[in-house]
Amino acid sequence: MENIDAEFHLHTDLEIVGRDPLGALTEDHHLLLLELDGSNGDRFVRIGVRHERRWRRVGARRVAPHRARVRQQALLQFSPDRAGITAGHARQMGWEKIRVPIRHLCADQVGNTVDLGEEALDGGDTGLRHGEERYRAIRSTVNPRSTVRSMTSERSISSWDDFPVHQTPEFIRHVATSDRNFYDRYYFNMHSSSDEFFAIFSLGQYPNLGTTDAFLAVTKDETQRIMRASKPLQDRMDVSVGPLRIEVIEPLHTLRVIVEPNDADISMDVTWTGSIPAIEEPRQYLRSRGTVVFDTQRFAQLGRWEGTLTVAGEQIAITPERCGGNRDRSWGIRPVGEKQPDGIRQSISVMPGMWNYMPHDYGDHSIVYMCHEKPDGTRPLEEAIRVWSDPTRPVEWLGRPEWEHDMISGSRLLGGSRLHLPDAPEGPITIDVKPLITNFISIGTGYGIDDDWRHGMWQGEDEVVQALAYGVDEIRDLAQYGIVDSVGEFRYGDNVGYGLYEHGFFGPFPPMQLFERGDLHP
Repeated sequence: MENIDAEFHLHTDLEIVGRDPLGALTEDHHLLLLELDGSNGDRFVRIGVRHERRWRRVGARRVAPHRARVRQQALLQFSPDRAGITAGHARQMGWEKIRVPIRHLCADQVGNTVDLGEEALDGGDTGLRHGEERYRAIRSTVNPRSTVRSMTSERSISSWDDFPVHQTPEFIRHVATSDRNFYDRYYFNMHSSSDEFFAIFSLGQYPNLGTTDAFLAVTKDETQRIMRASKPLQDRMDVSVGPLRIEVIEPLHTLRVIVEPNDADISMDVTWTGSIPAIEEPRQYLRSRGTVVFDTQRFAQLGRWEGTLTVAGEQIAITPERCGGNRDRSWGIRPVGEKQPDGIRQSISVMPGMWNYMPHDYGDHSIVYMCHEKPDGTRPLEEAIRVWSDPTRPVEWLGRPEWEHDMISGSRLLGGSRLHLPDAPEGPITIDVKPLITNFISIGTGYGIDDDWRHGMWQGEDEVVQALAYGVDEIRDLAQYGIVDSVGEFRYGDNVGYGLYEHGFFGPFPPMQLFERGDLHP
């Protein structure tokens, strides 16, 4: 007989078959004792496991403080057919039999020496299966790394907790507020600086709703194709949903977004490189009749794309010379998930009035303009800045922005705009804008119009991936009541740029002759 010791992380999901429960065991490293039978060709016959737990008294009286740790021992022995294990557990009151579910035991912890079998990989309770490796192979294949288990309702720890990023006494899984509407999201768009195509893609996490979802929406040839996916949120370090995943290669500069082939017939593998530094945007805060409906922070960036985009079997080369876009990272409070009863706010939009968001790129510099203006003319948020590609040049504030929009008759859609910046450092600037191609992201992607799919809405325990396709003319009439994103051409002086031409008119907005909630421009 021969013994060795090795560190091993055996998860403590121990189910007691005897008369008394043992209580919850700690998840410290356990000491594994491997015993070999030299008379049988160094066959591996038994595993001894030492673990520790704390005793705690819970009852009508207060919970007693933790006592000193009590060491326990378990002996696991293979059955004669090598297909299962039996176990005995040593307690202060004698031996008890236990059953050891091993669903959380990963094969890479012990290499080829222990084969879990298909039943274990499927989550069932099964016995360890003995491999054909000998003792010397066992020594070389034992891996002391612990398994990362999925977050469950009983377990909060996740991958992010191993990084020094905590902002509160909570695990990263739990945000500082219990507000159901907390979210954390990536948004990207990609275009060819023309009317050829417009792709928008996003991934969001909703910790207090327990979900994460993503979408890719591509407008091309008068058709809008959408891939959308949702799954329960487990580890916030997992930035993938269905066929879409995001890789942060160099924070604030380079990211990769991959969408594997799917039923929507749109896929891509593209890499983003920032052309200007990431910029902090003003915080957006809105309270409606006592309730905070928006309290969001974000940063934005313009940049260039490289890779491939495939739409309906056509592969499009994405090159940085012609393909640009903007992205943002936003987090905080905004309406997400299943629709809540309006109650006292039943006749009030959560963000009433006009919304403009228009970051655009001129090559050596970019301009970011945004404005939320209420029907009475007040502005909870506005911004107009110029950001140079040369990081040594300071960001320039362009003063209070003014807008002049051309609304298409019989709609809430814009056919063009003029942005006036009277306080620019070199003197007044007027930027002429015209839309080139539109992506109606309010339909099918989760931005609030669809009853069956909203950002953060629970779609069930299993991952869900769906494919949609619409004619652009088919969805225009409904989509105009939500956020509308277009590729815009921007011109001032000798400068010609391209970027996002985003607008929305929510409820009444008298300056554009929209006097009632459903009015269209005359």
